[in-house]
Formats: sequence, structure tokens, C-alpha cells
Amino acid sequence: MVTPRGYTAKYAGGGERRGRSLRLGLAGWPEAVRAWLREQPEPSLGAAAQYFDVPWGELLAAVDEAVTAPGDPFRAAALADPGPAAVAAACRGWGPIEVAVPGGAGARLTCLADGRELRAESGGLTVGDGRGRAELGGGIGAAWRLRGPDGALSLELVDRRGEAALSIRARA
Repeated sequence: MVTPRGYTAKYAGGGERRGRSLRLGLAGWPEAVRAWLREQPEPSLGAAAQYFDVPWGELLAAVDEAVTAPGDPFRAAALADPGPAAVAAACRGWGPIEVAVPGGAGARLTCLADGRELRAESGGLTVGDGRGRAELGGGIGAAWRLRGPDGALSLELVDRRGEAALSIRARA
């Protein structure tokens, strides 16, 4: 199909986004995500985010436990309060945790700690016991409790644009 003019503004406004077929509709793409994940031999939210070209926060909303079915491999629930104190409190009883900060080109910075070492300080989150620290300032748009296909539990924090900001995973 040739579109002689207006193509550069094709995705401006109106809710249409690159990577989402119009046949799915704005309401249909989350079900397509869940169906795609069910079909994968080893389901991965990271692979789904790349395949559907959506921000992490939108992908988490697509697997919200309010809309998932019993066979869906991932279930997420948004925290009512994504503030640092609520996030720290949600992880306090987890025992060992892994805190991961995503970087460009697939890089990740990780820190191993105990859930009690995650604290709300100065309007942000701090993890560490004095030998090393990782700090995350404000700017968290949402926090999601996520359970994966193997039962693994994590807390996923996204910024105000829905991009991944921090992942806190319970370690067995």
C-alpha cells in the first residue's frame, strides 16, 4: 500500500501504535499478548515486550490478574500505592532478594540483599547494608507484583512513561 502523504504522522494521536495491528484493536492486543505467552514453550515477558514492541508497564497491565485466565503463565497486580514506603513494605518479609536495574543494550545491574535492607529514604528506595548501596529516586509511575510461570515472585517498578525502572525478585 502506498501512502503518499501523512505517513510520518501515522502514529500521532488516536491511540494507534507501531507494533499493534488494527485488527487486534486497542482492546484486543492484551489478549493477543496473553495468547502469545500461552503458546511459547518457555514464556518470557521480556520476549513478549520485544515482540509486541510495548513498554514494560503496558505489558504488565496486559497480564493483570483481573483479566488473566487460569492457564496464563504470568499474573500481575498493581500496587495501590507505588510509593517507596509501600514498595519497601511489600518486600520486607521476602528474605533474600535480587534488585535489578535494566540498562541499554540488554545490560542489567544487579544487587543481592535481604528484603529488610530495602528502605524508603529521602523520597526514594535504598538497598544495601553499608558495604554497598543502590538508590532509586522518585519518578516511579507504578509498581506491579508479578508471579511467573514457575511461581517466582517479583515487584516490577516502572517510570511515568511505563518503562522498566527496577525489578525486585524474591530469591529461594
